[in-house]
Amino acid sequence: FAVCVGLLIYGAVVVVWTIQHDLRIKQFEFQQEITHQIHECTHQYLKNRCDPETRVPAMELQCLEWQRCMQKD
Repeated sequence: FAVCVGLLIYGAVVVVWTIQHDLRIKQFEFQQEITHQIHECTHQYLKNRCDPETRVPAMELQCLEWQRCMQKD
């Protein structure tokens, strides 16, 4: 009987650990994707001269979108 209880507890611990591990991996992947998006938005913002002093009117909306993207946390 004690062996069965021990195996059940061990199984439960393994399941919980596996779920936590998978969640940590997903969180890391999500953070990497956000970091990549921020980097790409920053690159486009600079490449297209979106600074308010140099921005052309036709790029206003796109520049604001890149700016919002760069400010993600």
